[in-house]
Amino acid sequence: MKFQRKRIALACTVATSAVAMLGFEGALAQAPAPQGSMRVDVTGTNIRRVDSETPSEVQVITREEMVQQGFTTISDVIRNLTQNNNGTLSTGFARAFATGASGVSLRGLTVGATLVLIDGQRMAGWPRADDAQRQFVDLGSIPFVAVDRVEVLLDGASAIYGSDAIAGVVNVILKKDFKGTYAMGTGGTTVDGGGTTWNAQLLQGFGDVPGGFGGWVGLEYRSQEAIQLSQRRGEQWAITDYRPWGGNDLSPGTWGPNGASNNPVIRGAPYLQRTTGSTALPENNAFLNGNCDLARRNAQQCLYEDDWSQIQPRSQNVNFIAKLLGKIPGTSWTYDIAGSYFDQQSVQVWRPGTITFASFGGYTTAGPGQKPQVGVNAIPSFTVPATYPGNPFGAPANIRALSPINGINQSVSQDTGTSRIVAQTMGNAWGWEANVAAGWTQVNLESTYNGWLAVPAMYKALNDPVKPYLLTGGNTAEQDAAVYPTLSNTIKSDLSFIQATATRDLMKLQGGAMTLAIGAGDVYRVLNSPNPEAGQQGTVSIPGATTYAMGSQNNAFVYAELYAPVLKNLEFDVALRYDTYNKPDVSTWNPKIGAKWTATPWLALRGTAGTGFRAPYITESGNSGAAFNFGNIRDPLNCPVSLPNGTPDLNSPQNVQGTCAFSVAFLQESNPNLEPEKSTQYTAGFVLEPVRGWTTTFDYYYIKLKNQIINIANTPTFDQTPENTVRGAPQLVAFYGGQTGISPAGLIAYLSAPFVNAQDVVTDGFDLGTSYTWTLPDSSKLLTSVMWSHILRYDLTYAGYTAKLAGTHGPTAVGGDTGTPRDRVMGTIQWAKGPFTTTMTVNYVGPYNVTDPSAGHFDCESGLLAANAVRWAANGFVPPAYCDVPSFTYVNLNIQYQFNKQWQFMLTGNNIFNAKAPVDFETYGSSAGQQPNAGNNGVPYNPALHQTGAVGPFWSLGFVYNF
Repeated sequence: MKFQRKRIALACTVATSAVAMLGFEGALAQAPAPQGSMRVDVTGTNIRRVDSETPSEVQVITREEMVQQGFTTISDVIRNLTQNNNGTLSTGFARAFATGASGVSLRGLTVGATLVLIDGQRMAGWPRADDAQRQFVDLGSIPFVAVDRVEVLLDGASAIYGSDAIAGVVNVILKKDFKGTYAMGTGGTTVDGGGTTWNAQLLQGFGDVPGGFGGWVGLEYRSQEAIQLSQRRGEQWAITDYRPWGGNDLSPGTWGPNGASNNPVIRGAPYLQRTTGSTALPENNAFLNGNCDLARRNAQQCLYEDDWSQIQPRSQNVNFIAKLLGKIPGTSWTYDIAGSYFDQQSVQVWRPGTITFASFGGYTTAGPGQKPQVGVNAIPSFTVPATYPGNPFGAPANIRALSPINGINQSVSQDTGTSRIVAQTMGNAWGWEANVAAGWTQVNLESTYNGWLAVPAMYKALNDPVKPYLLTGGNTAEQDAAVYPTLSNTIKSDLSFIQATATRDLMKLQGGAMTLAIGAGDVYRVLNSPNPEAGQQGTVSIPGATTYAMGSQNNAFVYAELYAPVLKNLEFDVALRYDTYNKPDVSTWNPKIGAKWTATPWLALRGTAGTGFRAPYITESGNSGAAFNFGNIRDPLNCPVSLPNGTPDLNSPQNVQGTCAFSVAFLQESNPNLEPEKSTQYTAGFVLEPVRGWTTTFDYYYIKLKNQIINIANTPTFDQTPENTVRGAPQLVAFYGGQTGISPAGLIAYLSAPFVNAQDVVTDGFDLGTSYTWTLPDSSKLLTSVMWSHILRYDLTYAGYTAKLAGTHGPTAVGGDTGTPRDRVMGTIQWAKGPFTTTMTVNYVGPYNVTDPSAGHFDCESGLLAANAVRWAANGFVPPAYCDVPSFTYVNLNIQYQFNKQWQFMLTGNNIFNAKAPVDFETYGSSAGQQPNAGNNGVPYNPALHQTGAVGPFWSLGFVYNF
């Protein structure tokens, strides 16, 4: 059934009619607000409540608590949630598709299954999707200065909020009204060097909101210095020489049988090699300057410092946010208008660019409306001519060199502008309490690429007969710009919405008023994320060169929710929501029911049951793709004959030359026929308060996710089936044995790898929290609290096979290879007396092993070799000591001194006992490389879970001024 625009039109008409009717009635009747106790908004329900404890588990983090734990960004706050697990992103995850952004993954179900809101409203997603697939909101794009609290709903909420709320919801609540002046400033640095951070915040209130007009304006500035890997030398995960463990030496410039390369590239010391003969002989090597020679190279005397790898990128934020509140003259209606602009600049440094050696296989190209190609601009013999300056061989020569431009490394500079405006009006009409809201957000990401080699331009420049490009440097600015061009790309993500909600009390029950909420709305998304022209034309290979997504998506919805306190100690909450999408044409109903029973004054039982969904995003169902080299494959139709051992027979006249082992591209393609991911979830728990000041909560969760969307190439059964192979027409070819003729089948152009609804996930576990406030004999207060999140199981099923992943590194294919530790714990001890408040927070991340059964890594060796084989390739042995990634515990400290009513001073220490990030050889996401010709391997620690241990101790001083 094709999508009918009338479905959206109907929902919009309902919403628009509600706006007009309620606004008209409010202007005429000006119905009074319901009398009674004050009600508050609570995340996870559309009904304002007297009691903020709902049937769902909601974790509330106040601004005061954030400051007391030393946080200055929302990203820091959310990253430390114990429920944040596999698939989480941080800015230290340098090799992510969505590099530069940070996202939350509640229950380890990826960033796409956690909904992030501001004041209960959606934001535009980061325009570069995680793994070129999953949309998420960048937590770094939320200004900290105006945050009042963060509410984290820890069960599914699609019946309330729609798509993406499978694992839960993070709702950032901004301040409503603010009077006076608030200023905060902090400055700090790491003990081990780098990472100096300055933060300044200013919030100014104005007007008189209760009197009818007022608001506030906020400004925020944050500057963070980079941390280089060279500033962490000596850490176990920062070493480059693995020979003591039977591995290779990856120190830049090293040479030898256990070195990264038998012919290393050396910074500042380019050399040429004959195209024939042994390169071990001195006469076949020609160093072009005196910075190194063959004897010194072989004696490991030409090593050089890694000055590129980063633990933390350099970044700068400038944020502006404002809110205007008031009353509509002549009515009882109020309005609330919030606007913000966030600008973040960051620089991710990769590695030095290596000059091509011997031959160049060409680029893989792709783009909107463009089929991928392999080998574009290939150069079979990449050499300098016999006449090249310094070439003594009298013949073309191969090159061993890095860029001759001093200090140049591959880098990506990103400038992100996030604009947001949301307006809403609230009032009463015909006995209904109404809220009508509309908003628009846009994320504009401008990326600038420097230091990437334009191979065809370099080959042309090296072979220029008049003024060849010199590998020793001293070239003109025009020559440098031609071979290392500065490239840029701009991508955008937009979201606009309109929504109307109305609530009213229906009848009195024993426990209070039965309340109904109804609403409707429309959300419209636009993604304009083309890949750079260089990736479409095949001139330079830069990050994301062949990744693109273009299109729009419309989501109309209606919902209803009923709150029924049937008894004084028993309440129910029932919700139902209908969502419909145009691209793809899908619709879904999602119910949810919750109940809370206060069995005694000190014990309440609660639970929920419902369904959820994640609609396919534009990257999965729109005009999108990402092309990659698939590695060497065999064409079964054009190379059908094998030897007895199963390898291709390269002497058979039936086999086409070049088809028995060749590199092919595969295109990660969208699929307009995708179905939504759907979930069923349950929670059950209790709230226990046996004595005043001591509260304990326990909540069990169960989530079953069906039809999880993944790329078909990540499935165990993906193969060169006819469905996945795209061929051209048969053509004239050469067969082995010298014959020519028409190929038995068209040559493979590329392998199609669309997104598919392929696998199911079942995960369950529990959150256990307890807190107690002590009043000590000296009248001081001591608060102790612990939150423990434990995963009982995380099972992924595909084609009848179930991989048990709790406590492993999986699932690699959908989680960014960040691991699934079973346990995370946060404990807090806070002592307050007089003007002093001291808060110590202990954070624990549990251990996990390096296997991933979902990816075929069933043992330690296959896990360790999956992403870091180059470290152990010397003898194929991997050290068993690294089969398990140990637990990680770090401690933060914050001391506050209230000097007077206006001034407060703070001392904050993060990771004060210098807990070390554990070694994780399975991960790939950290800083972008070590030896330039040793493979693109990241530093072996997990930035998603252990970034604090890589940064090391960080101390800062700050102040707060209130007037």
